[in-house]
Amino acid sequence: MSEYTQSELPAIELFQKLGYDYFDAKGEMYEVVLQERLEASLKRLNPWLNENNLQKVLRKITSITGSSLMEINAEIHQLITKADAFTLKPTPDEHPVPVKFIDFENIDNNDFLVVNQMKFKGSRANSIPDIVVFVNGLPLVVIEAKNQTVDISDIPDLLYYQENSPKLFAYNQVCSAINRINALYGTIESPMEFYSKFNEGTQR
Repeated sequence: MSEYTQSELPAIELFQKLGYDYFDAKGEMYEVVLQERLEASLKRLNPWLNENNLQKVLRKITSITGSSLMEINAEIHQLITKADAFTLKPTPDEHPVPVKFIDFENIDNNDFLVVNQMKFKGSRANSIPDIVVFVNGLPLVVIEAKNQTVDISDIPDLLYYQENSPKLFAYNQVCSAINRINALYGTIESPMEFYSKFNEGTQR
C-alpha cells in the first residue's frame, strides 16, 4: 500500500471528523500564510478592528524578523498565545485592546484547515510536506506521513523542510512524523531522537 492510503489519507479523514475543512493542494504553489482566512479570522475574533488597525495587525503577524528561525518562531509564539502580546487602540481616545489571533476560550470560533501536498518556495527546491494544519490561516503544524514499514524516528524530510523553507516554520508549533500505527512529535530544530511518542491515553 502507498504512503497516501496507509497514512496520509487516514490522518486527513481524522482531521475531518474533528471538524477541520480539507483542501487537496495537488502540488500547487501557495504562500505560507493564507491571507483571506487570516483576515476573516481576525475580523471575527476582533470585531472592533477598523481597516487601518486590521492592516497593522496583518503587517505585524506576517513581517516579524529576527537573527534566527528560532528567534522568529519564539516571538510569533508569544504573539499568538499571550493575551496582551499585541494591543491597539480601537480609536485614538480609547484604551488599548489586546488583539486575538486564536480564540482559546471558544475553540469553535477559530478556522481549522488541513491541507495535503501544498507546495512552498524553498532555497534549493520547492518543499511539499505531506500535511499542513492551518489555524486561522497560520500554518501551525507540519506532518510527514510514511507507510508502516518506515522507521519514523529517522525522517530527514522534516529537518530538510525547515532548512529549505524556513518561513513556513516561523509559525510552526508542532512537527510530526506518522505512519499507520505510530506518531512522533517535536518542535522546530529538534533532532528526531528528542521527538516524543504520541500516546492517546496520556492526552486526555
